[in-house]
This record gives sequence, C-alpha cells and structure tokens, in this order.
Amino acid sequence: MAKDRQVVVLTHDGRLPDAVGRLDLGNARIVEVRRAERSVVTTSSRRSWRPPAG
Repeated sequence: MAKDRQVVVLTHDGRLPDAVGRLDLGNARIVEVRRAERSVVTTSSRRSWRPPAG
C-alpha cells in the first residue's frame, strides 16, 4: 500500500510497532511521541527494515 506513498498512523495501541516488525513491509520508520509531566514532549525514532518481498 505504501510503496509509492507515505502513510502516517497515529495510535495509542502498542501492538502496531510489533506488527510492523513482524510483517514484510520493507522500510518503516516508527516515531514514538511521549508527553510527561508539565507537558514535556519527547520523541524517539527507530527503523524496521526488511527487503520487500518479490
């Protein structure tokens, strides 16, 4: 689906990053955004990379 397009998914469900890691999606970037006390926002980023099937 995202072969030619960028897909952005916002979720509170922790299963999505796990699924991205298990599925053959090619190169995926996962960005976590966290809000702490006093609305301090932090981000972390990781890539899940597997060569696309086919």
